[in-house]
Amino acid sequence: MAKYKIFVDGSSGTTGLRIADRLAARDEFEILHISEADRKDVNARAAVINQTYALPAGLNPVKDSLLIESKDSPYANMVAIRTGDNRPELVELNNALHTPEVKEFILEHYKGSLIPSF
Repeated sequence: MAKYKIFVDGSSGTTGLRIADRLAARDEFEILHISEADRKDVNARAAVINQTYALPAGLNPVKDSLLIESKDSPYANMVAIRTGDNRPELVELNNALHTPEVKEFILEHYKGSLIPSF
């Protein structure tokens, strides 16, 4: 079963910390964290909120967004493997992430909020 991703805004405060601790103790939730500096950055918070709330709420990231980055945005998710580190599990992970099936999954599941670059 996929875990529900939760961002608890204000989790450093007493109430938020209690909520975060209770949710973290449950297997069906994954608590998302951002740094203290990012908590004060509207764009960083918006990025967490997008993945946490937008898709499960039925919003279309392409149609309902307040802001959409250009396709040449410098922000990307990537897998970094040290040169020469050829452990079989890392090679297998890297190969698996770059398949047509994964690309199709990203396009269908994230509806334009994530764009595969491979």
